[in-house]
Amino acid sequence: MSVYLRDIGNNALVQEALAVQTVTQTSTGNSCNMISGDGRVNCMVQISTFTGTSFTARAQASTASGGTYTDVTGATGSTTAAGVFFFTFDRPADNPFLKCAVTVNGTTYNVAATFIEQLKIY
Repeated sequence: MSVYLRDIGNNALVQEALAVQTVTQTSTGNSCNMISGDGRVNCMVQISTFTGTSFTARAQASTASGGTYTDVTGATGSTTAAGVFFFTFDRPADNPFLKCAVTVNGTTYNVAATFIEQLKIY
């Protein structure tokens, strides 16, 4: 496994974890199949201006696309301001399917999230 990523377009698995949407309190994105990825997963979260005290995003994993999703230990990120932030985590090897769940302590906001993981090198 490589320790750095030089060409994201050709060497990374990029999945839309949470489509751009307006949310009032909480939302969970679609299932992302990360089986062809290898290494740590980065989650890039973009959030618009919101009224409230904090915003939290977390990754959830499952063995199957339609299976039961549980929070991944240590896979959370939070902010108190609008903008872009990242959190990085180790995907459980036996759980290739990920979702991003977001919560805001406030009112309506616009948010999107993307999972990025290096492709397996054979």
